[in-house]
Amino acid sequence: MLVPIVFLAGAFLLAGVLGLQALRADDAHRDATARALRDYAAVAAWEFSRRAEDEVRGAAGSILALAAGPRGSPPDLAILTDPAALAACDCPVRPVVRAAFTVDVPSAAGLEVTGQPLPDSSRAFLAEALRQSFYSRGETSEPALLFLAESGAATLVAYRLLEGGNGRPARAYGFVADGAPILDETFRRVMRGRPLLPPALTGPHPNDSLLVVEVSTLPGRRIYSSSPGERAIPMAIDRVGEPGHVLTAVALRPGARSRLANSQSGGWTSTLMSLVALSAGMVLMALYHLRRAMHLTAMRSQFVTSVSHELRTPLAQIRMFAETLGYGRARSDEERNRFIAILHREAVRLSELVENVLQFARLDQRKEQLSFATVDLRQEAEDAAVSLAPIAAAHAATIVNAVPPGTRVWADRGAVRRIILNLLDNALKYGPAGQTVSIGAVAGAGQVRLRVDDQGSGVPAGARETIFRAFERHDVGPSSPTGSGIGLTIVRELASALGGTVHVEEGPGGGARFVVTLLDAPP
Repeated sequence: MLVPIVFLAGAFLLAGVLGLQALRADDAHRDATARALRDYAAVAAWEFSRRAEDEVRGAAGSILALAAGPRGSPPDLAILTDPAALAACDCPVRPVVRAAFTVDVPSAAGLEVTGQPLPDSSRAFLAEALRQSFYSRGETSEPALLFLAESGAATLVAYRLLEGGNGRPARAYGFVADGAPILDETFRRVMRGRPLLPPALTGPHPNDSLLVVEVSTLPGRRIYSSSPGERAIPMAIDRVGEPGHVLTAVALRPGARSRLANSQSGGWTSTLMSLVALSAGMVLMALYHLRRAMHLTAMRSQFVTSVSHELRTPLAQIRMFAETLGYGRARSDEERNRFIAILHREAVRLSELVENVLQFARLDQRKEQLSFATVDLRQEAEDAAVSLAPIAAAHAATIVNAVPPGTRVWADRGAVRRIILNLLDNALKYGPAGQTVSIGAVAGAGQVRLRVDDQGSGVPAGARETIFRAFERHDVGPSSPTGSGIGLTIVRELASALGGTVHVEEGPGGGARFVVTLLDAPP
């Protein structure tokens, strides 16, 4: 009973640990999932802003290159404000330029503007933005982008540094354009482009089915939305270009949240399911062992009862006839000899029963020691028949030894004798009165097939395996004989220890035929 108790205790302990761990893991998983979703949204916002900047920077660089003159000469600002000249620019997106300018670096003094005049407030706003950009960016040959929001309107400023006489930039030139049209077209291209999140997470789904992206100026004026009729709570915000006047806000759609959350929870879910399965397996194992222990307890109790009955019967017979002979109550020599024969028969039965119990105990404790040698199978069959002759006489049965002379096996002599005795005892016990029990053997292919045939009712096909289990007995009706239920188990275990097998089949006369295969003795 210790094993099922241990399993049940372990299962309950594991279930308690699982419950506590599940509560803790649920809270931790919620926090981790929320952080992971915010991180995914932040990655999408950053990727969206960087791709938009790259596209606008490429277009701005191409436009600025149109106005660049020979090395050391000033740029032609008129080209930047000439729509016909800008039409020659091979750009995926083309801004609507309002004005062009040159300005000193890094003080942003000497701002000169051509094209559409800028109000004084706008000139001052532009000069201050350029001055801050010069100090933050340093020297670079790449075109710089400023996304400004003056009075809530988005303005694009692109410029490039000009090299001075000492090899350092002294002036910069660029243009001012309406930001909303070029940004709107750029953002649409980015949303239609490659995934903003790793394809392993998003699969084949397009960006607009997973994300809601809105771009607004810092005062809160929206200039782009991937879903104009839908409002979503932003999960991450990133800026587009310098100096941070234009912001990108990204939210994950519900379907994307569940998909990304499942990708995060897969490991924990599989672990939890494994632990639950382990707990359930332990409970089932405990119940199985408990049921088996109860079954074994019942069978052992039945075994003790059967053995006690089997012991009492011959002991009572021995005691009664011994007392009868001791008191001289035999009325004739013939009656005295009959009493002595009964005493001998019951002593043999008692001896065989005790030997079977001891043999079963040795097998159960794996203490059986076998000594292999050449064994004369016919002689062992003859000795067993002689030993059981009194019991056969009590059943009016006849034992016929049909083992061919010279049949020898490579086995342990005591084990072979115990096998034959148990098979003969089983045949006498379950066969009818007056039957003939036959012992035979056939050698071939390195084996010897020992058979014992009776003339009983046989063994049904469904019981031909179970009868070899410990404490199992075949029920043949109200007249079923009593027994310990270990005789055939001993036969099976000894046959296996000798390198052979045992099985039961239908006998030629309708009874049962038990067949034991043993190793043929070497020449």
